[in-house]
Amino acid sequence: MIFKGELPIGVTAKDIILALIRKIGVNGATGHLMEYAGETIHFLSMEERMTICNMSIECGARAGLIAPDETTFAYIKSKVGAPKGKEWERAVDFWKSLTTDRGAIYDKEIELSLSTMTPMVSWGINPEQTIGVDEPVPFPDSFPDEQKDLAQKAIDYVKLVPGQPIAGIPIDYVFIGSCTNARLSDLRAAAELMKGKKNAPGVKVFIVPGSELIPFQENKFINLIGKI
Repeated sequence: MIFKGELPIGVTAKDIILALIRKIGVNGATGHLMEYAGETIHFLSMEERMTICNMSIECGARAGLIAPDETTFAYIKSKVGAPKGKEWERAVDFWKSLTTDRGAIYDKEIELSLSTMTPMVSWGINPEQTIGVDEPVPFPDSFPDEQKDLAQKAIDYVKLVPGQPIAGIPIDYVFIGSCTNARLSDLRAAAELMKGKKNAPGVKVFIVPGSELIPFQENKFINLIGKI
């Protein structure tokens, strides 16, 4: 999987992987390993790379891989248990060898241009059923015959109307956090967006950090909890 282009403002790693799953489907990588590469990957943080690799399972893959680079080494070096001194140098030399062989042949290569994409929003019940925030809810008849029934069931379940803009639909609940987006960097982003604001009357907000330590590492997050 080759990702190209600079990410527009507001587009995150979760949007990238959802756009890919939308393109290839929830069974698109069944039984395979997925390797992610391209200029976009080079500029992603370790947390963002983890999000993409974690979501590989959502399209059937056995695993998702990204070759280690300087971002990887810097992330590991700051962790307890990382090798020191000469052992660190030897470890980095070995990790640098963990790249794809020149001339390697893949079962399939897919390129995705990201420079014009928008944040992704789910309209249905699985990670394939997503659209850009600037798109309307799709019509079930617009899908291939084998997907029409599931699309209709999904729209009926979430009580959306085909053709209506996905942006601006009233919500009742907000859930901040997930198996792929509950790290400190994600919660900081949420805190920044909600700074000085409160949730609308009648809207319930739930915040679930990825670990018990996260809420105590950042005052912004503690203040965010207090306001909600």
